[in-house]
Amino acid sequence: MFIFTPILLKKNFTWVIIYRIWDFQHLTKLAQDLLHVFHQGVLCVVIAALVCSHLEAENPSITLKGLDLKLQKEIYRDYKNWCHQKRKCASACSHRFNAARFGKEKWPAYPELGSVYKAAVVKSMLFWCDKFLKKQIGKVPGAQHRANVSHSFSKFQYILDTTVAEAVKYARAGLVFYQDLACAEVSRADDRKFFKVIPKFYSLYEMTIYMETTKRNPRCFGLKGVTVFV
Repeated sequence: MFIFTPILLKKNFTWVIIYRIWDFQHLTKLAQDLLHVFHQGVLCVVIAALVCSHLEAENPSITLKGLDLKLQKEIYRDYKNWCHQKRKCASACSHRFNAARFGKEKWPAYPELGSVYKAAVVKSMLFWCDKFLKKQIGKVPGAQHRANVSHSFSKFQYILDTTVAEAVKYARAGLVFYQDLACAEVSRADDRKFFKVIPKFYSLYEMTIYMETTKRNPRCFGLKGVTVFV
């Protein structure tokens, strides 16, 4: 079985519609792997990128040593306080944040959460990250753009249990907002990199095609997780 979806493209100043053919069996397999596509794929890149980018925007002259100290002290403390407030609704992590665990030991290297952060912890970190970044709006340059990403992906996670149509909308919004940040970064004159785009981003988009077409929720494939209330 195949699914046809229209895609609107602009070519030579003219809008044209092409149709993409999707293998339904392939999309079904993706939907069964929400954990590796979203939690251990997309989010590990997104969360690390947003936090490290925030620290650099807050202090453009920050050194790698300074970033490491900020992650260990200020950022990790904020995360632990949030977990304490949420109590059983959050999966706290005892692994203190640092540059190595966020994959940011060199400026040209794109940040990504290390394997010590498991899926349940990453889900909790997503909601903390959204809360943290929203507090920076109006205080740190680019905060609104970063908060748009965290808000979209946290809403996607939060409403998976309610309505698939709404979840699809937020997942795609998160992908677009993140892509905007990645594209804007290309014009940087220095070697500081933050927003990496990996194949799992495309896999997440394919998953939304499956959700939109079948009206099925990928969490209904027997996947277990911790629900965090914002």
